Amino acid sequence: TVTETAVPIAITPILIEPVAQPTVEVCQLSAGDRWGTTLYARYDDELGCPLNQEHWPSAAYQRYQNGLAVWRGGDVDRVYFLYSNGTYASFSATAAPQGYYDSALLKGAFGYYWNTNADVRSRLGNPLEAEAVANQFAAQDFSRGLIFYFFENGANNYVLFAASGSWVATPE
Repeated sequence: TVTETAVPIAITPILIEPVAQPTVEVCQLSAGDRWGTTLYARYDDELGCPLNQEHWPSAAYQRYQNGLAVWRGGDVDRVYFLYSNGTYASFSATAAPQGYYDSALLKGAFGYYWNTNADVRSRLGNPLEAEAVANQFAAQDFSRGLIFYFFENGANNYVLFAASGSWVATPE
């Protein structure tokens, strides 16, 4: 007679990696009326949630050979150097000495950073005109960027992406 003997079988568990579920960011605030249905709708993934309401701080700008400098006063007091290659740098305007003056074209925070930061100077090139007030300036901060607008310079909206250090301008 044949006797059957049970042979234990080794079972190797199959590991199944959990599928990462996309996280949905729930924003507490809405994007401003000026850009909520256009720019923010297009770039919300890159910009993240609004951190404040659209607001209207004082501002100035200056054109250079290879870019644009924008000062945003009031709430943040920062200078943004928008280079023509689509990248930007941002610095605190309060680091510049009060009343800094080199010439009519190189004064204030714009002139200070242009004179003391070789990277800013080489990337911007020479100033084309003196700084001027940015009329109808509007801004809104987001968790990963910023949108601002001013009437001069083609009445463009500027979208700055913090993660990539890049920017775009559009009349939308």
